[in-house]
Amino acid sequence: MENASRAFSSSKDEKEAKRKVLEQKEEKEILEKKVGQLIIENDWLKKKSAQILGEGWETKTGIKK
Repeated sequence: MENASRAFSSSKDEKEAKRKVLEQKEEKEILEKKVGQLIIENDWLKKKSAQILGEGWETKTGIKK
């Protein structure tokens, strides 16, 4: 019943819907890659901060992990 309207829609509407779904999937993949990159960078910065400033750098700088 949810897709009943698609059975009677024109092929143009169906192509447009498929195009939108594809665009959304591509955008989601881009955002997931960006989030992954930011997590890696954040972890690297935490590690380097601990190496340079020593353990307990969070309390020294007022930044929480």
